[in-house]
Amino acid sequence: MRALRLIPALALAFSATAWAHNWPQPAYLPLNTMVELKAPATPVDKASAPKRFRDFHFSSHSPYQQVYRFRVEKGQRYTLLDCNPAIAGKEVWPYVAGANPVSDYTFALSGPSGTLPGFALRFQQPWPIEKNEAATCDAMRHNFTISAKSEHTDLFLVVNFNNAAGRSKIMLKSPADSDQDVERSTNNPYRPQRKGSTWGSTWPDLILKNIPGETPVVVTPPVTPDPGLPDPPIIQDRPRDPPVVVDPPVIPHENMTLETDSGTYAPGAAITLRYAGIARPAAQDWIGLYKDDAKNEQYGEWHYLGGKGGGSMTFKAPAAPGSYEFRLFLNWPSGGYADVARSRRILVQAAQPPRVEETWIDVIRSGRPFQVVFDASAGKFNDQGWLGQGQDPMGTLKGGETYSVVYRAPSWTVTGFNEGTNARGTWSYEGQTPEAFQLNLWGRGYVFSRNGEVFDFDYGLVGHLKR
Repeated sequence: MRALRLIPALALAFSATAWAHNWPQPAYLPLNTMVELKAPATPVDKASAPKRFRDFHFSSHSPYQQVYRFRVEKGQRYTLLDCNPAIAGKEVWPYVAGANPVSDYTFALSGPSGTLPGFALRFQQPWPIEKNEAATCDAMRHNFTISAKSEHTDLFLVVNFNNAAGRSKIMLKSPADSDQDVERSTNNPYRPQRKGSTWGSTWPDLILKNIPGETPVVVTPPVTPDPGLPDPPIIQDRPRDPPVVVDPPVIPHENMTLETDSGTYAPGAAITLRYAGIARPAAQDWIGLYKDDAKNEQYGEWHYLGGKGGGSMTFKAPAAPGSYEFRLFLNWPSGGYADVARSRRILVQAAQPPRVEETWIDVIRSGRPFQVVFDASAGKFNDQGWLGQGQDPMGTLKGGETYSVVYRAPSWTVTGFNEGTNARGTWSYEGQTPEAFQLNLWGRGYVFSRNGEVFDFDYGLVGHLKR
């Protein structure tokens, strides 16, 4: 069998190469700041790439790459937000990984078997781009926690562009957005809504482990500047085209936050709003509930904060369905109608009847047999005959074949044609969970979508599920 290289989480294209040819250690990016990342001026020469990076991450379809890192904290939950331009011919493939892509020293994610060398938290920009699409970007959010069991605190970002004009905006946020809000961003992560809306997913603890016997490469992270200093932090060891901070603008009240307990409410439902970060609270600081397009003078329900710099309060969702937001104002009346913070938008809509529908996750978890049909792989790779261990495109699995699968946690039992033995057979492997849209076929990892599409780690869409 072919050993499992990496189980991707929503990974269609796990590709990265180099900027230029000198391969410096990845620079640190600041947290809670939207940065614009630019493609390098020249593509990578595969021969010049470090062996580990070349073996695991190189892909010829996206030859312009940049690599960065974040310093994270154990036990902390984060939101990864990226906003890619919805422009045909300028696709972007960013992902976050647990391995240092440019060094012989690597950081590893410990999976169920303790063998996974990295992980990916998202796949490529949604496409094809729709004709005359009005959106300026496709925005994605993923929530995840760095496990308290982790042995290090570096998280690596690889951004792949298919041409030198590529751009992408990235932010790693903490505290994270609410899981409920992220999960409600869309109904289908593989075909997100358009017009600039977001899609998202939530993930459990990510365990970052050191490789025994290897020495870490230390790069000093940026120092958070004093709020009174006008200059941004200096990031050492920048790539040739450093990121440029473009959003959000720096304002005096940037630490003030408003966060709701959900993203969607029924009319009349209770909304719990948490607020924080008011450095000099006054008795008549106040928060109002607004239609998202209303002027600041057109407030709905509102409350004074009573001199508290942080806390929570309850509002009642309006009777009229629509999009709303909360806005924070300081020290009425001297502060006037100048808001200093806004919450993310919430949706008020009539309750929908529960849908009784058996999902693919339900089918797989039930233990009933199902099939994986590799019928979308033609032209994607050469699978006319066995090429040998470690050389064949999908290992001992073969494009054009149908495989019968039974999942009884934690074991995946697969029956079908084996290219290595040139005969049908049955083998079982452990690891990977259907709840994370993952499949394990003879040790090779795949992901599936809600409508049953099957995606391969290297070749994208290769087939579908069949009952």
